[in-house]
Amino acid sequence: MSRHLFVFDTHFGHVAILSPRMSILRPFASIEEHDETLIARWNAAAHLDDTV
Repeated sequence: MSRHLFVFDTHFGHVAILSPRMSILRPFASIEEHDETLIARWNAAAHLDDTV
């Protein structure tokens, strides 16, 4: 069954989101770790027949 998934403001590659002020929300050691985690979570949630 196809689903519609919505994604908002991922900040891929945006180093400034890892500033100390944002570290509570995004506890990643690097922007690469952040991006890889988001991609892994996206891939785990979305299926081939979904619309993102």
